[in-house]
Amino acid sequence: MKIHISPRHLRITESIELYVVSKLEPLSELAHGIVSAHVIIAVDDTVDPAKRFHVSARLAVAGPDIHAEDFGADVYVSVDAMAAKLARQLRKRKTRLNDKQRSLAQRSAENARRDVA
Repeated sequence: MKIHISPRHLRITESIELYVVSKLEPLSELAHGIVSAHVIIAVDDTVDPAKRFHVSARLAVAGPDIHAEDFGADVYVSVDAMAAKLARQLRKRKTRLNDKQRSLAQRSAENARRDVA
């Protein structure tokens, strides 16, 4: 998975970059079809200090893209929350796809039993 990080009004340090990568890499285990991730980290000094950092990410996957964002006073906490939101959405998507496949398999098995009887 390619990870692209875009800073807005701040300089991305190596530690922030490594932290973002370490949080997004495990997401590829939840969904094998992740093509890329685009993360935007922005700082706004004019807003409430509790919402100073804005971290948003968009995962390019088959079907609709997955998007999450978070505001916080610390960039690392915001990245954690954003990664947790992405993971929750990926798990929900995977469960929905698995349930759909199971229901199709059950329907075809029921139809086969009905045809035999």
